[in-house]
Amino acid sequence: MNLARPEETRFMSRITMKKLFPAFSTFIFLMNIPSTVLANMGTPLMWASMLHLSIGNAIIGVIEGLVIAKVFRVGYGRSVGLLVLANYFSAWVGVSILGTLSSHLQANLYNFKAILLALVLATYLFTLLAEWPFVALCFRRTTASWRRRSISANFLAQSLAIERYAELPRDALK
Repeated sequence: MNLARPEETRFMSRITMKKLFPAFSTFIFLMNIPSTVLANMGTPLMWASMLHLSIGNAIIGVIEGLVIAKVFRVGYGRSVGLLVLANYFSAWVGVSILGTLSSHLQANLYNFKAILLALVLATYLFTLLAEWPFVALCFRRTTASWRRRSISANFLAQSLAIERYAELPRDALK
């Protein structure tokens, strides 16, 4: 129930209209300008990949470096720094190599499981090969058996990471 007098209501509505008119007319003007509508649903997916490549690899490298430093008693700073670099190196090279490889595969409903398992295995083996030199540098000048220790550390570090990624094929193959 409006208790204001009719003269005050008219006065208030004139003031409100004077304030709202510029905003309303700007809205109408902008709505009549032709523009292109973009429906890029792929953009969030690209951002997720970029975030994983930029931030996720650093986190994985830190975890792997800490595990190697703790289990094999090597320097924390050296192993964390080298494993972060190793993860970036294997990610960028792996994206180009495995991206090229997967684009040549003819996947369909009948061979999807086999191709998925082959790509997971190829990714794991490639990561072992690509990151081993960085892991070996963690053991430089430590003992005479640096090669054996670095291979064991590499398997340990990469097996920690692959356990998380192995969930995807397990779920897809059900």
